[in-house]
Amino acid sequence: MTHEERQQIMLRNEERLGMPRTLGYIDGTLIRIKPPVKDMNRQGYYCRKGYTALNTQIVCDADLAILNVNASHPGSCNDRFIWNGTPVHFAVEEAYYEDRCWLLGDSGYALYPWLHIPILYAAPVACCVLHNYCIKRGLVNPRPYIENIPVEIPDFDDLPVDLRLRANAERQYLIDYCHARKLRRMQIYG
Repeated sequence: MTHEERQQIMLRNEERLGMPRTLGYIDGTLIRIKPPVKDMNRQGYYCRKGYTALNTQIVCDADLAILNVNASHPGSCNDRFIWNGTPVHFAVEEAYYEDRCWLLGDSGYALYPWLHIPILYAAPVACCVLHNYCIKRGLVNPRPYIENIPVEIPDFDDLPVDLRLRANAERQYLIDYCHARKLRRMQIYG
């Protein structure tokens, strides 16, 4: 993609989903296939769910337009293995250094500055359980509590240079940005 194409996609992602600097979303999906012929390596096609499959990696944007597909790996390959060997990995890394943009993936991937994943074992899981509990019992959502503390987002260029530290700092930047945006909306719309 060109710089201009990336800018348009990032703008749509931020407008539609509130995700700044996000180029797209990535995940792998298992596509069931007939078992390969006997002379091929059949075992490699058995996925973790117990059937023969291809692990297909897809990158899409906020409009669900598919930006990249890789359907060349057997079902036994995990998402991280596919990502590390695909040309899109290097294209996204290059786009990151040119435009400071990234992909969002699930915990099947490794954290990079150009590929953000969820924080594992984060506390909000308990909030989700309580939320569902309240919905099942018909409890009304309380008005949100808004602290009058200004939310400061660090300047993007002040993040560390080391890749692992930068990836963690950028993931935190994304979390802080989304949190600040949510607080601003709650203050405006009450």
